[in-house]
Amino acid sequence: MGKQLGRSCVGILLVFAACAILSRALTFYQELGVPDKSNSRVVKRAYRKLMLELHPDKLGNNTSEELVDQFLRIQAAYQVLGDPQTKESYDEMGHAAWSGGNGGPGGGSSGGTQGSVVPDLGT
Repeated sequence: MGKQLGRSCVGILLVFAACAILSRALTFYQELGVPDKSNSRVVKRAYRKLMLELHPDKLGNNTSEELVDQFLRIQAAYQVLGDPQTKESYDEMGHAAWSGGNGGPGGGSSGGTQGSVVPDLGT
């Protein structure tokens, strides 16, 4: 029960982080500090480097709310760019694919979670 609750909380935080990215008008590529439409190897390398730098366990007591927010935004960006199918959708439609306004993944009126930046966390 505790693990499921923890996973649900992480999923919710990733959704908020993705919304923060969308509202700031930064692309997922910009969040990771890589050129647009970078290949998966470049994306993964940038993600791992940033995770090592910003991980709350590594920062200890120096963790600010801003750093935690940045950490979550980077995780959300990698959720999209790290998966070949969601990356392809994102490359074709950009943020419109994730804003839910035009029937792209996560959009439309179905109310489903197809294309969500949050992976299935077993809940």
